[in-house]
This record gives sequence, C-alpha cells and structure tokens, in this order.
Amino acid sequence: MAKRRPKKTAPNPALATKRIPWELSFSDPYGWMPWIFGLLALVAGVFAFDSRLGLSGDNAEFIILGRSVAEGHGLTYIHSLDMRPATKYPFGFPMLLAIVHTIAPNSVLGMKVFVLLCFVAAIPLVYRYVLRDNSLLITVLVTIASLTCHFVVDYSHQIMSEIPYLLVSMIALFALEAAVRSRTHRDIAFAVVAVMAVYYVRSVGMSLIAGGTAYFLLHRHYREGGLFFTGCVLLALPYQIRTSMLGGESYAKTWLFRVDPYRADAGEIGWLGLADRVIENAKVYALRELPIALIPAWISNQIPIILGLAASALIVYFIITQILNRKLAGVYLMFYLGACFLWPIVWTDVRLLAPVLPIVFLGIISSCHTILARFSNKTLAGAVATAIALAIIVPNTQAVAALAGQEHRYPPSWSTYFEAARWIDENTEPNVIVACRKAYLMAVISNRKTTSYALTEDVNAVLTSLEDGKADIIVVDQLGFNSTSRYLVPAIVRHKDRFEFVHVVTDPDTYILRLRP
Repeated sequence: MAKRRPKKTAPNPALATKRIPWELSFSDPYGWMPWIFGLLALVAGVFAFDSRLGLSGDNAEFIILGRSVAEGHGLTYIHSLDMRPATKYPFGFPMLLAIVHTIAPNSVLGMKVFVLLCFVAAIPLVYRYVLRDNSLLITVLVTIASLTCHFVVDYSHQIMSEIPYLLVSMIALFALEAAVRSRTHRDIAFAVVAVMAVYYVRSVGMSLIAGGTAYFLLHRHYREGGLFFTGCVLLALPYQIRTSMLGGESYAKTWLFRVDPYRADAGEIGWLGLADRVIENAKVYALRELPIALIPAWISNQIPIILGLAASALIVYFIITQILNRKLAGVYLMFYLGACFLWPIVWTDVRLLAPVLPIVFLGIISSCHTILARFSNKTLAGAVATAIALAIIVPNTQAVAALAGQEHRYPPSWSTYFEAARWIDENTEPNVIVACRKAYLMAVISNRKTTSYALTEDVNAVLTSLEDGKADIIVVDQLGFNSTSRYLVPAIVRHKDRFEFVHVVTDPDTYILRLRP
C-alpha cells in the first residue's frame, strides 16, 4: 500500500522568514518605510540638537571614562589624583565613547553626534520590530510617537547611555525572538551576546536577561532557557569579579535596601520597606512620570490623574495579553518597570522610562485598538487609536519644538564657570590640580586633574582637605546649592594668607585662586 503523503500546511507568516534586525530590505511592500523613518529621526535629532556639554555630572563622568578606556587606563577616573578605578557604570558605553575619542580626541561634539546616530539607527528598528506583530497603521503611529517623543529626542544629543541602550535593546529583542523560533545553539549564543551587550551598556539590562529567560519558559523551551540564562550569568561574572576585587559594592548593597543611596547614614529598609517602595514608585510613575512622558507640553502643576490611570490600565492590559500570547515585548516591559519600581524614590524620574518609551507607546496604542476592535468595527478602532496616538504625538512635537527653540546658552553662573575652566586650560601648567565644585565637568573642559573639598563648616578641615588633595588652583563659583559659599568661602576668608588671587571671570564673578604652600 502506498504511503500517504503528509498534509501540507500553510506557512506561518511570523515564522516564514527570519529577518536580521539590521535588514532594511526593499524587497517587501514597505521596505522603503524604515529609511523614511530613519531620515525623519535624523531631521528631528538635528532640529533639537544642542552642541553644549550637558550640565549633568553623568555626561562628564561618561566622557572621562571614555577617554580613560581610549588611553589604555581601563575604567578609571583619570581626572583624579589617585586614578581610582570606576565601578559605578558597566563598561559598554564608555567603550563606545572610547572609539569616538580615538577618532576625534577630546571632542564633546563627536560624542554627541555618536549618540544622535544611535537614535537615528534605533527608530527604523522600532518600526521593524513593531511591524512583526501589528498592523501597518499601529506600527506607523508607534514609530512617529517614538521619534517625536520629547524625552527620547532630548537624550539623543546628550552623552548618556539611554539612547545607545535603546538601540542595542532593539537588536537584542530581535535576537531573542529568533533564538526562541529556531532554538539552535548559534542563535541562542547570539541572543546571549546581544542581551549582555544591553546589560553592559546600562545595568537595567538585567531586566532583559530576566525577560528573555521568561520568554523561553513561556514557550516551554526549558533547556534552551537554561542555556540562555547560564550564558548570561557566565558573561556577567568577569565584571562582577572585577568590581568585587576593586572593593566596589554590589547594586543590592548600594541602593536596593538603602533609604537614600546618597546618604549611608539614612539607614536601610527591610523586605516590607522594599514592598512599600515598589507600591510608592508604581503610584509615582503611573500618576506623574507617565503623564509627563505622554503630554509634556500640556502638563502644568496639575497633572490629570485620569490620564495616568487610563494609560497605566492600558499598559497593564498590554503586559497581560502579551504574556498570555507568549510575546516578548510585554514580558520585557514588565521586568523593566519592575526594576524601576525597586529603585530608591529619589531616583524616580521620567528619564528612566526613556529607553522603553517606544514599547510604552506600543502598549497604549495597540491595547486601545485591540479593546475597541472587540466591541466595534476595525475602522472605528483604527480611528480612535489614531486619535490616541495624535494626543501623544502633538504635545511631544510641541515640546520638541520648544526644546529646539531655546536659546542655546548656559545660565550666567554656568557660563562663567566654564569660561574659568577654559582659562585654566589655556593659562596653567598641564600638571596642576584644580579644586572645585562639579569636578567631572571641570575636568572635561579644563583638561586638568580635579578634586573637591570637605563639605563641612570646620574651616580647618576644609583647608586640610585641599592640602590632602594637593590642590594648586581653587575655583570659587556661583552655581548655587550654597556649598561653595557655605563651606569653601569661609575657609578662604579664615586662611586668606594661604590663597592668592589669579584671575576672575565676571558677571557673575567666578574666581580662580592659587593655594600657597
């Protein structure tokens, strides 16, 4: 008897092709769309571009670490006299900046352009990723919302890790889905490398390790999930061992159970305190930070509670349906938000949402469309989803326009501070040590080693700290926050014979003094 041929089944469109994440092919009907969105991202990024060094100390810290790696010192604070090793940040982003520093030495502009290019590359990947499981309408709306988002565009020209993290995380999402589909050792290994690249760019990438493992388990690929998780742990160990050998504290020790990570004397919280923190953070993100991200130009002192509740409900619905349908985006978003909720209250900020705002927009817009499509026709659902998307896009576009319309000048006190730094760079010996506020920023502009001073009202202790730091030059600023006027100035007045006037940058006055032996 002849053997019966197996019945042919229609191919699953989701499994029919394995697109690599950087493939922007013209062979499919919408192959030109990623290029259009990449161009629009470039226009938005250039439109809002600010070539000035950001006033956040994190910008300067990353620049210093990038220069250190490029100059062969590894992750080291080369601006400090003791050249102490750095354990605060993982090495991924500083290594990328090191490449830029090698090509364009000491170029802050070059590093800013690199981050902008990361933004331009990330947006087409957002489009490609969303299109895999959603209609063209939803995909276009989410992509436009992402490239016009005020906080995403704002970070596209700051020397911070948010935008590079967005780019690398999108590649990792593609890699994880490919690994779950094929379950080959090669694809699993690539997924491990991609996810660990995310982790080493920004430590919150641990959420993608957890999310990726859960994604394997949801598909009942237990062996492959174990291989993936083991590979991630093995690649994380070298840096953890380095941190431990250098005396660096683990994250759990530095912030997880501390009331305030900036004040060790503030005490620690227990497991119940940690649960309270998660609840409090969830409230703050739902009722304040999320609405700010959605409609920044329309937010005043009164944030509409109903907006935060509605958006949060849509995100929760998205996460639940994604888990039930064994989709990765919702699983990843759940673990990412969970990590944010664990962090101390003082860190709660919309900035932490910036790398996942495209997924947040996907959750809100697609959930709205899905719910309405169940109770009405697709045309009405599409129209309402478009209206919801426009309610996000319009205020964000207005905020971006306002951001670009700002006069790109520092406040006067910062302007004279940086002018003093440039004067030091041009008029002092390369080996002088500068004592000042904002030591990272001063080091980047002045290209000198920098130190700080004791924050105490004991004037003798302040002088001793300057001597211990081997300070040659003292900068007396007017940046506010009163630590200079409260701690440094009284010490100078009390020991005025030890200080020599060197230079002043006026309006407002920033003084440069020399410490006599």
